[in-house]
Amino acid sequence: MGRNYARMIVRNSIDLIMLESALNGLDSNYKPTEQFIQSLDIGIEAKKAKSLCDLANLFLKVSKEFTIKSVKEYYIINCERLSFETIEEAAKRLSIGIEKDVFYISYFENTAIVSGIYSHGEGTYTYKNDECEIYGMNSELEGIENLINFFDIKMDRTNIEENMTPDLYETMIDKIVKCIG
Repeated sequence: MGRNYARMIVRNSIDLIMLESALNGLDSNYKPTEQFIQSLDIGIEAKKAKSLCDLANLFLKVSKEFTIKSVKEYYIINCERLSFETIEEAAKRLSIGIEKDVFYISYFENTAIVSGIYSHGEGTYTYKNDECEIYGMNSELEGIENLINFFDIKMDRTNIEENMTPDLYETMIDKIVKCIG
């Protein structure tokens, strides 16, 4: 398996407790309940079903630990479970949960780059470099203006989409990542 790196970034205008709650809710659909365990009809009595449910939920909690680091005016969210394949859906769901813009970025093998911004569940910026085609994704760059606004980048915005080369874009992304950690 290749080396993978994924992270989400949110402006820190959101309450940290609300952000943590939304992150913990990302997997809420997958939490086993006592009723579900009993419905499996495998002979587990109610008392044991509760213990099994508690154990399963504890395992899920430990396995989905997020770390949140505050850097400048952003919260940087890392989780080992986020990957090249899952980061986009996690950012989409988080943007709905916190009702704020969520930037996401993932590198695979240090060559394939996927990044974007979701706002209230809608994609407002997307970038996939040419290396993503190896993994069955089309390369694309849409909504660069939204990226510039999200990070408040000071630059000439005249014909920005037409003048943005892959090298210039990747240099800009590298500077963003280095600047915010």
